[in-house]
Amino acid sequence: MLKKITAFSLIAASVIISGCGGEKEKVTMSTSDKGPTDYQSSGTMRCSVDEPTYDDVCGYRAVYFAGDRAEVWVTDVANQDLVRYRVFTFDGEGGFTERSGQPIHVEEIAGAKYKVKIANEYYLITKRSMTEGYKYGKK
Repeated sequence: MLKKITAFSLIAASVIISGCGGEKEKVTMSTSDKGPTDYQSSGTMRCSVDEPTYDDVCGYRAVYFAGDRAEVWVTDVANQDLVRYRVFTFDGEGGFTERSGQPIHVEEIAGAKYKVKIANEYYLITKRSMTEGYKYGKK
């Protein structure tokens, strides 16, 4: 009886280890596509696709650097079915770049806000979201 249980256990263990349906494809994302896990500010900002109506809301995370520089990870409004971010780098003086290197158009407007256009996407980013907020370790 003990031999039968042991043989059954070995067969069950091999099925569990190898998987019932054979090998499964691993789905992974690079860390840069998941967004930062350590950040100083997060929230939502106005955004839109195709027209600058800013009638949608996109989540963001901001990572601050010295000299009022920041990296802002914004949910990609044009691809809401995917976990994808636009990553804007703010130089502290009103200049922006985007990680993909695509052409970007930035217009500073009243109230320390920036209208940012890239491809067919529009984002309304406040300077405050990139330069203030909770600062870890500071009192």
